[in-house]
Amino acid sequence: MIATQFPDTGWTLTAVPDDVAIADVPATVPGCVHTDLLAAGLIADPYLDDNETRLGWIGRTVWAYERSFRWSPDQNTETDLVCHGLDTVATVILNGGRVASTANQHRSYRFPVRHLLREGDNRLTVIFDSAYDMLLTLLPGEVAHISVTTDQDLDVAALVRAPVLRVVNG
Repeated sequence: MIATQFPDTGWTLTAVPDDVAIADVPATVPGCVHTDLLAAGLIADPYLDDNETRLGWIGRTVWAYERSFRWSPDQNTETDLVCHGLDTVATVILNGGRVASTANQHRSYRFPVRHLLREGDNRLTVIFDSAYDMLLTLLPGEVAHISVTTDQDLDVAALVRAPVLRVVNG
């Protein structure tokens, strides 16, 4: 087996909704939305004063992490994309084709992707939906009973651990 880990640089972060004008922010993977926005100077430190409350919109926003990479076919018959943790609600897209949707950050995923790879330039996108929105979908009648405070706020920032492209000899 040959493993190629994507460098932690070369990623970008974009807010998917049009009403949040944040696009193509340099991002680090592994990492999270808060640290990438902080490094870009787009938000104040979430650990100071009441900034955590003022930055609550981040966890309610859909985010996309993207990067390009080059690939060349070889003698191997299988190529898998391995993700070591995608924070909660994520959709993985390779060259415009949906690879998978996930809803559990506490596990690793392995997806066969050779059929979606193109010789030369490829584009990997991981879209993180709002866990708040997922909660509203799953518990529509219960939401009125859920109390979320600053001290107990759900940590729903998009967290990406470094994806690995694995080629399986076969």
